Parts: sequence; C-alpha cells; structure tokens
Amino acid sequence: DHVRAPDTFAMEMMDLDRFKLVNDTFGHLAGDELIRMVCGVVQDAVRDAVPGGGFVARLGGDEFAVLMKVAGADAAVMAVERMLLACATTFTVFGHSIQGSASAGLVIVQPGMQHDPIDVMRRADLALNESKKSGRGVARLFDESMDESIRFRRQIEGGLSQAIANGELRLVYQPIVAREQMEVVAFEALLRWNSPEYGNISPGLFIPIAEESNLIHELGDWVLDEALKMLQQWPGQYVSVNFSPRQFRRQNFVGHVVERVQRAGIEPSRLRIEITETAIFDNAERAADTLYRLRQMGFRIALDDFGTGYSSLYNIRKFALDCLKLARSFIDGMRRERESAAIVH
Repeated sequence: DHVRAPDTFAMEMMDLDRFKLVNDTFGHLAGDELIRMVCGVVQDAVRDAVPGGGFVARLGGDEFAVLMKVAGADAAVMAVERMLLACATTFTVFGHSIQGSASAGLVIVQPGMQHDPIDVMRRADLALNESKKSGRGVARLFDESMDESIRFRRQIEGGLSQAIANGELRLVYQPIVAREQMEVVAFEALLRWNSPEYGNISPGLFIPIAEESNLIHELGDWVLDEALKMLQQWPGQYVSVNFSPRQFRRQNFVGHVVERVQRAGIEPSRLRIEITETAIFDNAERAADTLYRLRQMGFRIALDDFGTGYSSLYNIRKFALDCLKLARSFIDGMRRERESAAIVH
C-alpha cells in the first residue's frame, strides 16, 4: 500500500557483512543476539534520519528491509548511509567484541509509478548485490543497468552450462620457469571459453558467475581432468591448477582430488593446487587441516594473489604452503615504494 501511495518512497534492503563468520566463530546464540542489537540500531537510525520515520522489517537471516517516505533520491541515500554508519560500530555480544558492518541497496518509488511491490523488492535486492560486489559497507541506488547486467549474467550462465558438452572450452598452459637454470619446471593451466554467441569470454567474467551457481564444480572437474590428461604427455613437469573458494569448501575436497589424480595415474607431487586467500580465511581451522592433509599426501600448494585480502605473513604460518604468489600490485610498486621492494625481496 505504501508503494502505491501518492508520495515518494525509498525501499531499502540491507544485510550484515560477514555475518556467517560471527555464527561460525561465536555460535548461533551470539549471531541471534547481534541481529537483535542491529535491529535496535536500525530502528533508532530510521527514526533519526527520516522525518516521519519508516517501516523496518527483518526478512530472515541477517537481511532487513526498510520502507520510508523521502523527499527524493539524495535524501534517501543520505538516510541509508546514516543507517550504515550507525551499524559500523563495535557491538559487545556475550563479552565478545564484534565489529559491525552492513551493505544496502535501495530503489526510489515515485508517485504514480506502476510497480508491483515484489518488483520493487527485487530491484532493491539487485542494488544490494551491487553494493556487496563493490566492497561492502556501502549503499547503492538501483539503476536500470543492474537489471541488464543480471539478464546478461543469466545468459552467460546458460551458455556456460552447455559449453563443456559442446566442446567450447580449452586450456592454455603458462610455463613456470626455475630461475637458476631457466628450466621449465611446470605449467599453470588457464581456462579459456570461446562461445559461439559471444566470442572469447574473459575468465574474469565467467568464473565468478560459475562460482555463484553450482556450475563451478562441473567446470572445475573438467579443468582438473584435462590438465591431468595433458600431464601424462610431459616428461617430468608438474601442473598448477586453480581451485575456487567454493570448490575448496566442497564436502570431502581432499578425497575428490585424490580420486581424480589416482584415476589419471598421476603422482600427487605433479599437481599443484592453487587457492586464493578468500578460500582459506573464511574458515581458517578447516582450511589449515585440509591443506595439511593434502601436503602430507605429496600435493604442492600455492596461495595465489598474496596480499590482496586479509592475509599477512603472521596469519599464513599455520597453513601448509609451498608457494606464495605475490599480488601484482607489489611488483608494480617496486620502483616507487621501498616497502613493496622489501616485501618482494
């Protein structure tokens, strides 16, 4: 009814950043208590930021919706940013200090706009997704391009699900060279997709789309099998294969990799498993155990893009790693910054 009223309204969708980590670290009771505290903070912030107040609802999990009467888009964004600022405080939950952070998406509903309420919520949700992708802790206002990008993502997802069966995928191999004798000791397998509809699609575009759907497992299995098959033709080199966070967290990841390596008749020492910081820092204890088991079996382990996320040299001591691949930003900064050169050294 609010949406159909003769006023300008903002519909906001908001959720807490890394809430799963709170549940995993401190337990569900602490998670529930944090949600209650955040709810109070949001209600106070709506009262303070919006003349005439607004309607706050918890939709489920750590997701909230706020409906409020506003003067226009600028006033709405300002009100939402004040809410996010109010959430960005340290909460004390059962004696634990938890740093709060939330992301929000909003859509403006002008008088007379013929929008179904469910469509309004869908648009606010799209804006929320954009805010989470752009770094979290921010508010994003819906625009039509978000709808187009979702449609494009669905088309890519649909094409990708057929790509394996249609033989549209291939691997290219980047040599890894030992610096002493400049000898080629290994190759990194890199995935390429030539779609009949869109041409060559960058992995930077299609891998995240696969990661958000279950396609990443099918895709990852194909890459691993192809790389192991190619390895049978090489004299003594190993192959380095990238595994996404979702693959790494798969139930019985170790058994899955071992089975495929055995089936190909390849020694574990000839496979290097490459993962990113995101894969290990969401659940550090489990990741440390998984990597230790893989190393014990003889697999090589590389941490890719080191230094772009939460990791530090202090944090990674607990992980069984053979190789750190420095983020490109360190290399780019070597000439300009003494610190970058020191870290690379």
